Amino acid sequence: MRKPLLKSAIFFSIKNATCLLPVHESLIDFTNSYYDNSKQGIKNHFKPIKTDIRTIYNGYNPRVSQKTIENSIRNPNSFISVAFVNSKTRLILKGIDLILESAREFPEASFTIIGVAEKDKFQLDIPSNVIIHPPMPNELLSEKYLQSEFVIQPSISEGFPNALCEAMSFGCIPIVSPVGAMPTITQNIGFTVKNRSTQALSLEIKNALSLTNDEKEKLRLLSHTQIVNNFSEKMRVSKLEQIIEEYKYK
Repeated sequence: MRKPLLKSAIFFSIKNATCLLPVHESLIDFTNSYYDNSKQGIKNHFKPIKTDIRTIYNGYNPRVSQKTIENSIRNPNSFISVAFVNSKTRLILKGIDLILESAREFPEASFTIIGVAEKDKFQLDIPSNVIIHPPMPNELLSEKYLQSEFVIQPSISEGFPNALCEAMSFGCIPIVSPVGAMPTITQNIGFTVKNRSTQALSLEIKNALSLTNDEKEKLRLLSHTQIVNNFSEKMRVSKLEQIIEEYKYK
């Protein structure tokens, strides 16, 4: 989008497409109140647009059952964040810098960050209660999800984040920023960081740590069923097939 030639190519594709299928409404038109109040989405970057636009949410096949969630043994006061980070820009974009700062305030909690490639090149000041891993295979990542109580995703910008949905399907309680599809995905399950600041994130971490075990158990199951019931792969395939069928005869 910052390169005129590539932006022109994107606009050519959008203008000549039969139909656009973004994964969430925020990719069509969205105001980022969490970060800078900027106008985002197709309609704000490309005017005018006459191409038909339909939304089809991402779909998932959860790898664990509700019974597995119920029987899982979580590390107390444990938080996980999963994001591929290979530059300082992505480190900030995904809110990893905020997590590192907030973690210092909660020595009784543990924070696991997965996906930071070559962490040494960022010269990070890592608190003692934070462990940073490079990207890892799905099998190991699944184990990390099942060991964690909460998933944190305080991103500046998102579409329909797979890592958040995967973590919730494994019973992790979400702490998210109100950007992209995340409010739709969480549906008031868990906690929302009001603005991009350490103070705002720390407040929601504090609220999370104040939950009773019964409240955590309830929210774990809600997180799992939210993904299973509303964002299944079967639902995505069905909607895509309907739209393809519809446009066959136009």
